[in-house]
Amino acid sequence: MSNGFVPYIPTIDEDVRAHLEFISICRIPECPVVNKHPFYPTPNQPPHFAGQTPLVPVVPTWLMQRRIMVIGAYPNCRFATVGAETSVPVDDITEPFDVARYFDNVGVRDYPTGDSLQRNYFEPLGLDLRKDIWLTNMVKCFLIDTHHVEAYQNLGWIDPVNPTVEATRDDYLAVAAPCMQRNLLQEVALCQPELVIGLGEEVYRMMHSSADFQPHGDITFTDIAGKALL
Repeated sequence: MSNGFVPYIPTIDEDVRAHLEFISICRIPECPVVNKHPFYPTPNQPPHFAGQTPLVPVVPTWLMQRRIMVIGAYPNCRFATVGAETSVPVDDITEPFDVARYFDNVGVRDYPTGDSLQRNYFEPLGLDLRKDIWLTNMVKCFLIDTHHVEAYQNLGWIDPVNPTVEATRDDYLAVAAPCMQRNLLQEVALCQPELVIGLGEEVYRMMHSSADFQPHGDITFTDIAGKALL
């Protein structure tokens, strides 16, 4: 008897499943994320009850093979409004380009990037996430920016003298290099895409600067950062 659950992919290829698990447990010592902000420093008080929430890889879930691979720079995160601070990172999202809505302690937010990608690119091009797209990120973890560190300090969540969180956003290429080697290259091999789309200059530079980025077959690369894909 069915329990009503119908996955969008009836079965996941075992090699794909194994690599998704491999991504999910990534904690390589050379990764700046592991060294500078392995946790979101949320307080052990309502509504968080955590103390430290692990900041972990966001695993891709749209996994159509042999069609189009779309690669973003890095995943978004879940933000909270706390006092005067309106964008405090507190938790991971559930999938790349998540479109969920959530309560941020004051109001309801969403993640605009996923919806924008769908409305401005996929729909005009007649692309279906379920049938056409492997959707992923070059870097699998959210990257903390300097203004996030300042927000944590202003809230007293980290010590400004000996902070447990340091920014990584400005070091994108240094973060992306080991992540691409460990995770993305195998994703490309598993996806075997006809077309790879890089979202933004940083992704485009990483793809074209790496001698190891050699997908199987005759593949087309393009960039849709701020312009229509023709």
